Amino acid sequence: MAEDKGFEKIIERNGKSIYKIAFVYMKNRFDADDVYQEVLLRYLKYRPHFENCEHEKNWFVAVTMRANLLRQVRGRGIMLRLMMIHGRRYLQIIRNRGR
Repeated sequence: MAEDKGFEKIIERNGKSIYKIAFVYMKNRFDADDVYQEVLLRYLKYRPHFENCEHEKNWFVAVTMRANLLRQVRGRGIMLRLMMIHGRRYLQIIRNRGR
């Protein structure tokens, strides 16, 4: 029960911004709804610990942006590869020339 209340508070604090970001990138409510669900499911799966409200907000923004990016490139002959260069993470976009 206490976990349910905690999840409800997370949605109250972050739900609108998650959906707004998703809708701006996806440009339709159906894909925005899917991204919104993906982000909340990712939260439920990993249950990250947040140091403060700013950290919580930044986590949700980053996860939403990543979910939007991945959804946009799926099915378009584009692959993403996470690379580590000098200890920093970068996404490399690889186009499939066969498409």
